[in-house]
Amino acid sequence: MYYFIFIALITVHSVHAGFEFIILHNNDMNSRLEESYEENKYVGGIERVSYVVKEARKEAAAKKTPPVIYLNAGDVYTDVVWRHPFSRKVAIELLNNLMPDAA
Repeated sequence: MYYFIFIALITVHSVHAGFEFIILHNNDMNSRLEESYEENKYVGGIERVSYVVKEARKEAAAKKTPPVIYLNAGDVYTDVVWRHPFSRKVAIELLNNLMPDAA
């Protein structure tokens, strides 16, 4: 699957020289779906990811920016074995709501 995406992107670039797009990518969230407070500021969280993805897609749809590809490389709900038994289902539902182009 990853080879197909890579080959497709190379093909698009070679056929349409000058074609631009934005890649939004994340991985290794490890069930840390809520923001945390670190070094006097809030960081992370699925809400921040959702906001960035939705805003980027909105701007691309309005032709203000190049098209957006959102990729999630996995490890959304794995980290330690004692995580809540339902965190997997919650993480999958939240990720599906973000509608990644590839996950």
